[in-house]
Amino acid sequence: MGAKRSRELRVWQEAHQARLAIYRLTLGFPPSERDDLVSQMRRAAVSIAANIAEGFGRYSPRDRARFLEIAKSSAEEVMDFLILSAELSYMKPDGALEGRLDAVGAMLYRARQSVLRESSG
Repeated sequence: MGAKRSRELRVWQEAHQARLAIYRLTLGFPPSERDDLVSQMRRAAVSIAANIAEGFGRYSPRDRARFLEIAKSSAEEVMDFLILSAELSYMKPDGALEGRLDAVGAMLYRARQSVLRESSG
């Protein structure tokens, strides 16, 4: 039996944990970055789980696949912000968070492929 709510999906749960970690992490960033890097990083992190949820609510497999693709793009965006933040010395590299985002990206890729196979079958 499949999930009845997006929050029951493992990929959504992992994305949600990643966005919570991003919010906590960015609390320690310089105040000068609040309106720039922090804001963009948080929006991208929020977008991952939000797009999984929105795609879950779509009936069309093509629509579901598109939202999974957007979620994966947002995960890549967050990874880029993590690299920048570490290079600017706003944080230490966080292998656990990067690993979680990599896992989310892989799950999103597989989910999208599955939805596309479902729609062509």
